Amino acid sequence: MSADFKFKYLFITATGTADIKMSDIGLDMELGLGTQVSNTTGELAPKLAVKKSDINIDPSKVDIKLTGSLVAKIASVFIPLFKSTIIPDVVKTVQQQITEIVDDQIDTALMVNGTQITIPYLSGVTVDFAQMNGGPTVSTASVLEMSVNGTIFDIHNPHTISELPANFNVHDPAGKSFQGYLTDYVLNSALDASYNTGNPIDVTHLLSLANVTVTTDDIGTVFPEILKKYGSGKNVSIDL
Repeated sequence: MSADFKFKYLFITATGTADIKMSDIGLDMELGLGTQVSNTTGELAPKLAVKKSDINIDPSKVDIKLTGSLVAKIASVFIPLFKSTIIPDVVKTVQQQITEIVDDQIDTALMVNGTQITIPYLSGVTVDFAQMNGGPTVSTASVLEMSVNGTIFDIHNPHTISELPANFNVHDPAGKSFQGYLTDYVLNSALDASYNTGNPIDVTHLLSLANVTVTTDDIGTVFPEILKKYGSGKNVSIDL
């Protein structure tokens, strides 16, 4: 961080630039997760709230280099003063900016886009992940539980599939610490949406975005015959 300064000490007035290098900065942040009504879909979207943002800076780990007029004469006074007064003000400003970014930018974006997302390159296939059952809750067993819609549809031709969403417990007491479930409804609505777009899905291109290449060896683990016909190590293109 660099800043221009003008400092008057006794009868000396010095101006110049202070280059500040900080190391071992500690950040302790606590965010609250709630819900808000989306202004685009009317469904429940996530909402974040900054509960705590403590920034700890060790003055002994702050290196300040001064350049400019008369800096040698004021360094012994200016640098300790800078560490004790200016740095705490910088910390307060950063804390305020964190809160403003969450409240004004992130939460506003979640209000607009926090319930649905149209998947790129899938011809309009859209996922509805709106919060269900009032949003995230903590059970009597101190387990954080959250349910989302899970419907997948063609945004150009939205319609309800014949299958009804399933009702189920989102937490299995005999299961692992972290659990996630998808029902048949989610998968069937995805297949229905893909079919109704009328366009093939270039799976090969989607995988390439994650730097993944499918070869005959990968397919051969399920269909060994492909290795017999095309051999090992050949690239495979997949369309659905």
